[in-house]
Amino acid sequence: MSRLEEAGLGAPMTAVSSPAVAPTRPSRVVTTSTVADARTSIAELRGRLKSFARLARDRGEVLRDQSLPVEALSYVPPRSVGPSVVLIGGMGAMAGLDAYRRALDVLGPERRVSLFQLCTIPDRTTAIDADRREPTGRVSRLHQEVVRALAGGLLGLRAFVPFEGRPVWIVFVCATVHLFVEEAMRLAEATDPSLRSQLRVASLVECAVRGLSSGPGDGPVLLLTSAGSRTQGVYACPVRAAGMPVVELDETGQALLTEAIYEGAKVSDDAAIRRAGGALLARVIRTARVGRVLAGCTEIPMILASLRDDPRLATEVQELLVRVSVIDPLEVALDEIRSSACA
Repeated sequence: MSRLEEAGLGAPMTAVSSPAVAPTRPSRVVTTSTVADARTSIAELRGRLKSFARLARDRGEVLRDQSLPVEALSYVPPRSVGPSVVLIGGMGAMAGLDAYRRALDVLGPERRVSLFQLCTIPDRTTAIDADRREPTGRVSRLHQEVVRALAGGLLGLRAFVPFEGRPVWIVFVCATVHLFVEEAMRLAEATDPSLRSQLRVASLVECAVRGLSSGPGDGPVLLLTSAGSRTQGVYACPVRAAGMPVVELDETGQALLTEAIYEGAKVSDDAAIRRAGGALLARVIRTARVGRVLAGCTEIPMILASLRDDPRLATEVQELLVRVSVIDPLEVALDEIRSSACA
């Protein structure tokens, strides 16, 4: 049993019983064979995403992941060493691209790495909120849509990822989606019974606990997570179970973080990141004693990096960013994949 399951997370309230799910295949796969070309493909897609965001802002809207196309980027070196690694992104799309860039850096030029921008997945926090309005023991229709979209994406991997007798590493580039993964896996197995045995999931939640236990720094852990992860205790429960003190944001702090994520990082709006993210950290300084920060949402490293590079921030906020150790679950997961004896 995983730590996630031991903490009471990852188990569905009810099984999702629905017709077989069709594979979701990318509308476009950009395959590259050199790291330089892979980086070019990242820059091109990032430019397109920024264009989409600008168009949405011009219409007075905020770009949502679900309005973006389902695409894949795949780096296939001439000589591949170790199992393939697939990042399932699209939750948000910018964070997925950043994860792909970092995977190329960490895993080296001889590892096959793919990014599947599965933008069909509905917002996970909204699904969790919908579940809370359901009778006890029932899940919402939106919850089931998240599970079906995930299952379709898992089935669609065979369209562009080779399964060559050894498990493929899977990293879901979203912490909140881990609440839905087991249901999605079971639903996908109904169509493809051998799929689970061919996948090896690197859980960001379990990696976070290991990273905090063995990483730098000490003292209370500030959890910076999505509202859905906060509501469900995705990180708080296993971190507390591991014996580490936790500091969670209050409602005002969580609202500021949500603004920095949705109106800032997801649409590459540095002004929104500076406004909401700077206000959040200033609030943390006033209200909590923090020794470490857990970047429990895949947009958080992007937000912190943007804030570190901003000389206009208040001095005490800049000092906090320098002083605290930041544990990034994705970084831990990629390091573990690189060094795994089974890699």
